[in-house]
Amino acid sequence: MKYICYWEYCPEDISKVIEKFKKRSDLKIKTIYGPCHVGLGTSGFTIFETDSSEYLADYASFYIPELTMKIYPINDSSQMVASWQKYNK
Repeated sequence: MKYICYWEYCPEDISKVIEKFKKRSDLKIKTIYGPCHVGLGTSGFTIFETDSSEYLADYASFYIPELTMKIYPINDSSQMVASWQKYNK
């Protein structure tokens, strides 16, 4: 399953965040895009893929407490439309 993770950090934690970004290849998830900063601030997003809830928990635990994050699954719109049509005829 694919996920998008929106994240943010405090400016005083920038050195710790950079070190963690460098080590992210140790995580057992497939990064599809990112990490990317939005504008010139301290927030951004990463898109990744995993089928393991354990790896997802490892990902979040690795970055906490330096990053606050919200992780959402990315669903294929055609699947969502088909499901809606199936139950809303």
